Amino acid sequence: QRRKIYASFSSKSDVWAFGILLIQLMIKNPAKPYPHIKTAPELLERIAIKREIHPKPAECDLDVYYILEQCWAYEPINRISFSEIREKMIKLSIIYR
Repeated sequence: QRRKIYASFSSKSDVWAFGILLIQLMIKNPAKPYPHIKTAPELLERIAIKREIHPKPAECDLDVYYILEQCWAYEPINRISFSEIREKMIKLSIIYR
């Protein structure tokens, strides 16, 4: 029996995708985010059911990863907004000048 999955797209789903894009810019093989997950069913189980997020790449600053964690909040209503991401990134750029 196939389970139906209905996706809902909004600026909050775009925030989640933006977080993945940023991770892809930091990892060795950007074509394969979640390099530790081998199959599509395992990916679905670990993200949709177990609610795992992408592990922190060694090259990723902890402050940036904290923002990414907020991008991947499981419930869209709990995700950070693009304007909040912008504000936090500006603050980080001032701190790390």
